[in-house]
Amino acid sequence: MNDQPTKMQEIFMKRLALVSDLSQLNAEQLLNSQKLSGNQIDLQRCQNQLEELGLSDELRAELAEAEARNERLQAEITACNEKMQTLEDEVAALDRELEDI
Repeated sequence: MNDQPTKMQEIFMKRLALVSDLSQLNAEQLLNSQKLSGNQIDLQRCQNQLEELGLSDELRAELAEAEARNERLQAEITACNEKMQTLEDEVAALDRELEDI
């Protein structure tokens, strides 16, 4: 029983670190979502120009760049979601440990 406060403190410290990591990932996720939204505007602009002016080398390059950026951002968002889920699961496990003390 004497080590119970120490164990609780260790769990709380781990939990605090995980919540800090989650907060950082959440901020990263928000930034990536904002970038993705901006990129969607670029894609729409390229598509509008394509309809109005036809396909030029410059427009083809811009469109390819925007599509590649879109794929990269989508992959980053997916990876971030997976990391966040892992951390949330770890926090939940620590919470269950705290309940058992």
